[in-house]
Amino acid sequence: MDTGRGTTSRRATAAILSLLTLALAASMMVTVALSADPAAAQGAGRTVQISGRGWGHGRGMGQWGAYGYASDQGWSSSQILDRFYGGTTAGPAPSPGVVSPSAVRVELRFMLGQIATVALGQGSMVLRAADGTELGRFGPGALRLVWSTDHYEVQTAPGCSGPWSAGAGSLAPRTTVRITAESTATGSQRLLQACGPSQTTWYEGELWAVVEANATRTLNVVPVEQYLRGVVPNEMPSSWPSAALEAQAVAARSYVLAGDNRQQPYADTCDSTLCQVYDGVYTTRGGAFRGATAARTDAAIAATAGTVRLAGNGSVARTEFSSSTGGWTAGGAFPAVQDTGDGTAANPHKTWTVTVDLTAVEAAYNRGTITGIVVTARNGLGADGGRATQVQLQFERGTVTDSGANVRNLLGLKSDWFTVGPVVDNSKRSTAEGAYIDRSYQRLVGRPASDVEIDRWFAAIQRGDRLALTSVLVRSDYFIGLLVDDLYQRALGRAPDAAGKAYWVQQVMNGLKVQHLGVLFFGSREYYLRSGGTDTSFVTALYQGILGRAPDQGGLGYWVGLLGNGRARLDDVAAGFYQSLESRRARAVVLHQLTRGVAPSDAGREALAARVLQVDDLVVAAEIAASPEA
Repeated sequence: MDTGRGTTSRRATAAILSLLTLALAASMMVTVALSADPAAAQGAGRTVQISGRGWGHGRGMGQWGAYGYASDQGWSSSQILDRFYGGTTAGPAPSPGVVSPSAVRVELRFMLGQIATVALGQGSMVLRAADGTELGRFGPGALRLVWSTDHYEVQTAPGCSGPWSAGAGSLAPRTTVRITAESTATGSQRLLQACGPSQTTWYEGELWAVVEANATRTLNVVPVEQYLRGVVPNEMPSSWPSAALEAQAVAARSYVLAGDNRQQPYADTCDSTLCQVYDGVYTTRGGAFRGATAARTDAAIAATAGTVRLAGNGSVARTEFSSSTGGWTAGGAFPAVQDTGDGTAANPHKTWTVTVDLTAVEAAYNRGTITGIVVTARNGLGADGGRATQVQLQFERGTVTDSGANVRNLLGLKSDWFTVGPVVDNSKRSTAEGAYIDRSYQRLVGRPASDVEIDRWFAAIQRGDRLALTSVLVRSDYFIGLLVDDLYQRALGRAPDAAGKAYWVQQVMNGLKVQHLGVLFFGSREYYLRSGGTDTSFVTALYQGILGRAPDQGGLGYWVGLLGNGRARLDDVAAGFYQSLESRRARAVVLHQLTRGVAPSDAGREALAARVLQVDDLVVAAEIAASPEA
């Protein structure tokens, strides 16, 4: 019901889901590209990532909320309806009412503008005027009513696809003609079949050919309880709890009997998401022949027969509903209420994130490049401040202010409860600057750069300030983790345990110098014991582990002596080794390999060794990654 509403049951099958996509697309002002995966929008013009809640307009009952209340909280259908439709009560529809329960006129939107074409498998089709006067009998087979200036021309054929020939002559001028089936057959063979260009659907009741509002139209006129049989399982999965199905039946009955001014005067409602999805008894909507009714929803309809929601003045309430409220209804005709049922674990629409291509939006407004989308007002209900009520679309040549509902339709979003990220220029990814940013993220953060990250750093790289980027990236937990991994292997001969690695990474991120971290590892008691547990074995291991060579006798004696007479601790000796030129050369090679993937030249190694003496290893790593040849 209502344009843009996510109809829950069409998730049940791929065929029905494809129908929803088409119906939603038809209702949008602008067609935009959507993707749940931000990477899927790369290569587009400008994109924006949007996160939101719920699916549909959020007014009245949330179908997933009804599911959650029934399934998780054990509510009855009456409790569900009372929750969502505050200010209404249960009761029978008034008689006479806006819509006759015995003859609901449903416009078949898939037949709009088409020649009224009707078929019957077995029996006769009786053609009547609006007042019931019989005009002729046809069938079995098919007939079509071709409007010609001021009258219908009757044509007949063996089936919907023709070939067509003249029937019993032209009908007298009239704008409404009724077709009734008289058949003793069973199944679809006894039902009137509306033959459309996109689908064929079989109906109980009558089919009417109508010329109104400058268009040829086909209607199914049917009792409301039969009508509901083709609505409820197409609006809510028939496998859902009985209480939810009964609530849906009452909401659907009330919605149609309240009337719809958009369809007047020729019809009371329609068969698409503009009103309520109605698929008769059998249909090929979605591609394959299928039954449009279900035993469990039939039972829910029967259990609530004749019951509607009545407004305070005694009229039937127009009980709108949508797929998922996101946790709060939107208000409007009924008071806004918190919808805790919507939080059921089964609900896939309570939160969502999509990436939207803004190319079509820019073209639609013709105001140049879009630079931002800002929500400027919300309804104050729920997370993030609730639904967007006012939104600014910022362009190079001016700002457009619109309602959240219109922007929701413009961008093809599930609901008007959303938050918007920055606008990203995806064309930057294919430039040299974009490639460098992406490559830096791959090496220093361990993943590709997002479009937002490329957009954020693009101007800095364009003006040559690479160090601004790399100084941030080398302080990522990923790159610091690589240095910690290297120390664990060289000093302790093992891979780090998760808790230990996380601790040391955090210490460096908090300001601990990488050089000091190396001293702590090589000067640790674990390293001392691993090297043999004596002063001599410890110093010998430092020569091998830090300098990569065997000790000279003079050096070995000097360091062992310092330890022996107590003038130095283990970490003091390790610090002496770590500050040596040989150690700094080795560290320079490690930093170059981690940031560039290759070892430095001999000259480069010496320059880096001198630089490591002056600044911390992370600063050197950033400078290597920012060098012109990187």
